[in-house]
Amino acid sequence: MSAKIKIKDRVISESSPCFVIAEIGHNHQGNLKVALDMIKTAAACGVDAVKFQKRDNKSLYTRALYSKTYDNEDSFGLTYGQHREFLEFDWEQYVAI
Repeated sequence: MSAKIKIKDRVISESSPCFVIAEIGHNHQGNLKVALDMIKTAAACGVDAVKFQKRDNKSLYTRALYSKTYDNEDSFGLTYGQHREFLEFDWEQYVAI
């Protein structure tokens, strides 16, 4: 007997078509509209699901790295920690997705 997983009305097994997941991660750059547009584009491409990332930056990075100056032209904050926090959606934004 092969293993089966059911997600909504889709059964995933060894004999079913591939379940395609689009990785969005933090590529939305902290912008909810961009994230929603990426979801629509992924759906139009026929993916079965999209995946985002949620991190606890303070526990992921050392205190030194978190507070390190981040003077990159693509930075969203003065420190690496501020930059990473900007990219994280809050609860309300995840609910909107």
